[in-house]
Amino acid sequence: MLKALAALLKAQGRTLRDPAQRKGLHPLVLPLADAPSGGVLGLIRWPASGSSLTVVEALPGSHSLVPLGTPSQYGRRAAAHADAHGDSALPDLVSAAADLARDAGDPVYEVGAFAASKLRFDQFLLLKVSPCFPDVWAGLARARLVAGDETAALIASERAASHNAGWGCCMWEQACMFAELKRHEEQRDCALAALEAPFWTLGAPVAEVQAAAGLSHVPQLRALLRSMEAEASAKQGEPPPSEAEQARLAAFDALDEVVRVQGDWDAVRPQVAKSLHTAGLTDSAVVAEGGGRLYPWPVGSQEQDGSPAS
Repeated sequence: MLKALAALLKAQGRTLRDPAQRKGLHPLVLPLADAPSGGVLGLIRWPASGSSLTVVEALPGSHSLVPLGTPSQYGRRAAAHADAHGDSALPDLVSAAADLARDAGDPVYEVGAFAASKLRFDQFLLLKVSPCFPDVWAGLARARLVAGDETAALIASERAASHNAGWGCCMWEQACMFAELKRHEEQRDCALAALEAPFWTLGAPVAEVQAAAGLSHVPQLRALLRSMEAEASAKQGEPPPSEAEQARLAAFDALDEVVRVQGDWDAVRPQVAKSLHTAGLTDSAVVAEGGGRLYPWPVGSQEQDGSPAS
């Protein structure tokens, strides 16, 4: 998979990075290439059993990550974009995207598929490639709002959130739309829902989202939300979280605190790695420690550690 992903990024004109060079980067992100924004394209595996790898962009000057789908989804999106815009790198992009799709058991993008669909490009991506592109949903919702179709805009925002569970940016986008429509109670509810997700998924300053949720007066917001979750679970007769689950939540909370105070990712890396080891999430813990050996990449020293390429 990584060989095909590297080929795809090269065909896009990206400069590959050494995954061992992690300074200043989110502890769970394995850097792969430079992004057009000046940020970093990388891979993240959500710290949970059975989770899949997701391509993300770490934005420059921000603690936020932008999800770009699985490697297969990212590849098919790149191939479709090149096909739609007459990119000279189309053959290489389609070939690499096909390798990624076959590795994931997904449909392969065929040249001409976009034109044959008669869809707008944003519709094609969401219907034929994947609904897991929050930025595409946001653009679609915004266009419909500008066109005066509030209902269609809100439906698009709701679908974005339903297809991208765990990413607060979708609920926050919905909250912003409700604010524009002066539907403040719904804005507050969506902002609160966004804050239930990890703060690094919000795509906005925590203080801004907190204010929209009417919680600016709460200094330790995550602690309050955790206590509310525990109280609700107890009322429903659910058992308390296991030691492993407590450790996993501790890793998330440590990351949240860095975002909240605009702190240093590197300072929290050892704490996050320790918590993830306790949680039994070894792969994520190794990445947090700064190791790239689990994911051999064409650039950097991890090529020499004997790990099999995938």
